[in-house]
Amino acid sequence: MALQQNSDIVAEQQVSIIGFVWRPEEMTPSVIQMAQRTGSRAVFDFSMMGLAGLRSFLRKADTAGHVRGIKISVSTFFDPSLGQLLKETGVRDIWVECHPQFFQGDPSIFIRRLRELTETHRCFPITGDLDLLAAIIKDSSGIGRIVLKGCEASGFVSGETTTALYSMVKKMLPTPSKPLDILIWGGVSTPEAAAAFLLTGANGIVFECVHWLTDMIAIDDVQRQRLSNLRLDSTDLVGLDLLVPCRLFNKGNSLAFREIKTFEDSLYGAEIKEESRRSFVSLVHARALHPLESHFSQDEVIPLGVEAAFAASFVERFGAGTE
Repeated sequence: MALQQNSDIVAEQQVSIIGFVWRPEEMTPSVIQMAQRTGSRAVFDFSMMGLAGLRSFLRKADTAGHVRGIKISVSTFFDPSLGQLLKETGVRDIWVECHPQFFQGDPSIFIRRLRELTETHRCFPITGDLDLLAAIIKDSSGIGRIVLKGCEASGFVSGETTTALYSMVKKMLPTPSKPLDILIWGGVSTPEAAAAFLLTGANGIVFECVHWLTDMIAIDDVQRQRLSNLRLDSTDLVGLDLLVPCRLFNKGNSLAFREIKTFEDSLYGAEIKEESRRSFVSLVHARALHPLESHFSQDEVIPLGVEAAFAASFVERFGAGTE
C-alpha cells in the first residue's frame, strides 16, 4: 500500500497542479468526480477543525477513501496522531498554512515535522513570510515544494504581491540540481494570469474562490447576488504595521475591519513584539467567519481575497454548470 502510494505520488509530481479549495461540506461525489474528470485537485479545507473533528468527518463523509487532498491547521499538523489518521484514509496531499505567528518556536521544528510527513505524503507548506520561506529553502532536502501566498489572497498573507513574492523566491532557490517546486495559493484570478505563472516556471496554482458561483457550491440566490456584487475594492489589508498583513472584506464601511485596525493600532509601538503579533492573529482567528457562511455585513470579520471579485466573470466566461 505504502509503496503504491509513493509511486503514485512520484508519478504525479511531473504534472502542473490546478487546484480548487472546497469546504468540508462540499466533499461530495460530484466534486470529487469533477476533479478526477478534469485532472484538477480538490483541496478540502479542514483548517478550522482539530484532529478529532477531521477524523470523525472523514470517517462519515469519505468511507470509500476517495479524498486525496486536505488543508489542515498547524496544530493538527503537529499532532502526533496525524500519521495514524492518514494511514486510515486515501489522503495523499497535506496542505498547511505556516505563518510564523501560527506556531511558537524555531522554524526548524516546523521544517523537521514537514520532512517527517513528506516521507509518506506530499506536503504543501503555504506561506508568504519571507524569513520562513528562506529557512525552508535553505534546509529544503526532502521537502520538495513550497506554496506562496501573496498579498492578494485571503486571510494572513505576504506583504508582497504574488508576482513580487514569486520573483523574490525564485532568486532564493538553490542550484537547478536541487529543484524546489513553487506553487501559488490564491491571488490568481484569471486563466491568463495562471498561464503566465505556469509558463514562467510555477508548478501549480490553487484557486481559493473563483469557482464560488458554479453549481458545485450550495448557496442561495441572495448569497449568489452578494458574491456577484463584489468588486476589486471590496477587500483591504490590515496588520501591515505589525508585519502580519491580513486581507479582509471591507468596502470602506466595515465596522469589524475598523475594530481590527483599532486593535492593531493599540498594539503598535516603537518596538513591535512577537507577543503583539500573536495577540493580533488570535483576535482575527477568533472572529473570522468563512465568506460563504457570512452575510457580508459591516460587523463580520471575513477573510477574503481579491480573487472573489472575479467569480462572476468566471461563470460568465465558462458557465456555472460543471457537468
